[in-house]
Amino acid sequence: MYEVLEPDTAHGRVYRALVAAGSADLDELAGCARMDPDAVRAVLDELCAADVARAAGGTWTATSPERTVAAVLVAEERRRSRMWELAGALDALHGRSARSCAAAVEVGTDAELVEWVDRVQRHAEREVRWLDRPPHPGGAARLADQERLQVARMSAGVRYRVVHDQRVTTDPDRLAATGRLVDWGEQARVLAALPVGLLLADDRMGLLVPEPGHGGALLLHPSSMLTAFTGVFESLWRLAVPLSPAGAVTAEDRSILSLMASGVPDEAIARRLALSRRTVVRRVAALFERLGATSRFQAGVQAAHRGWL
Repeated sequence: MYEVLEPDTAHGRVYRALVAAGSADLDELAGCARMDPDAVRAVLDELCAADVARAAGGTWTATSPERTVAAVLVAEERRRSRMWELAGALDALHGRSARSCAAAVEVGTDAELVEWVDRVQRHAEREVRWLDRPPHPGGAARLADQERLQVARMSAGVRYRVVHDQRVTTDPDRLAATGRLVDWGEQARVLAALPVGLLLADDRMGLLVPEPGHGGALLLHPSSMLTAFTGVFESLWRLAVPLSPAGAVTAEDRSILSLMASGVPDEAIARRLALSRRTVVRRVAALFERLGATSRFQAGVQAAHRGWL
């Protein structure tokens, strides 16, 4: 909720209007913030949910700026703690001795990579976890083989949790395959960018997939290194958002999302993009459904996570 402190954001404008007025109704706040009443109401709902504002009898009041700043600082400290947890998981990979690494890791060649990808998936008894980061070993010709193998493993009861790099959504063939695999039971999420390609079979085997030209693949056996990379996956899984297999957002929908996230009302969006208001309302509703959002602010956050903005 850092946005309430920024005067140029919709949340900051509404909160400042509340602080200045002390107590105000919707129309008064819309006039002070110079925003559409529907947009102001959506922001007020989010401010009340965050305990930054309170509603009573058709009017709203702001919590004290001191309390609001304290809440923002607490949220920021939680975010910092989360970053330290991620750093700790990565730091566990640092400083291992060559002897312990030799026992825990096999170094493979590019020619072995596709074979190892299959090997890890077949090794799983309960779950495969995957950080799916392009470029993919074997290229487009490998896509159908991977789909068949994954369907067979899921049919045998193995669960797949996959975090896809945002670039996957720009490849129509791979995105279509992902949609089919989701229908078979894959749990798919997406992040704007993944730091590494990784494949895990239960907690017993892992595969670190390098970028082309950056050395061979690393096959990980039970060790502190495998445990650390398992922690990396789980952290990124929690940060990722559900993938929409229907496809990436269009340029026009991207413009609607950008304007909507900036607090521009539907009528103004329609004028800006030369669309009818009914078309904009319909497109906004469809975007809310794809993003799993219930407010414009939430839709903006989800769209940013998916790399749509």
